[in-house]
Amino acid sequence: MTDIRPLKFPAEISRGVLFYLLLVLLIAVLVVGFFYFLKKKKRQISTAENIFPQLSPEEIVHQELSELNALSLIEKGELKKYYFRLSEIMRRYIQGCFEFAALDCTTEEILKELKRKKLKYNKINLIRGFLTQCDMVKFAKYKPSIDEIKEDLKKVREIIQASSYK
Repeated sequence: MTDIRPLKFPAEISRGVLFYLLLVLLIAVLVVGFFYFLKKKKRQISTAENIFPQLSPEEIVHQELSELNALSLIEKGELKKYYFRLSEIMRRYIQGCFEFAALDCTTEEILKELKRKKLKYNKINLIRGFLTQCDMVKFAKYKPSIDEIKEDLKKVREIIQASSYK
């Protein structure tokens, strides 16, 4: 039994104060660097916002309506797609004006929220009529006439013109 040796005790590694001091210094440098990076990133974002100012909800709707008309969906007979986009534009407008997630709400939820925000009854009825018409085309396979389509576009413009909601 000469080939088996006895167990050795674990070697002790002594870490001095210098090691812990360097470790704390490294962590401090990383934290300062991280906050510097965040501050620099925030400054870049605010500079970009100054270069590209935020558009008002009304300006966004007019821009999106122009883009929708350029798609010529009515002429192509894609009424369902047209009304999906038109409804989305109006919901995004409502979301921008009243600061709630209108894109994720049903028509009834939107109307309840508008009532809660104390919007005038005639304006709620205008929005109700428009969103109900959109829902009919989108989900009930209703095919509106050209006159009804023009009337719905007119309703969108009326809702936007009456934008003194707040």
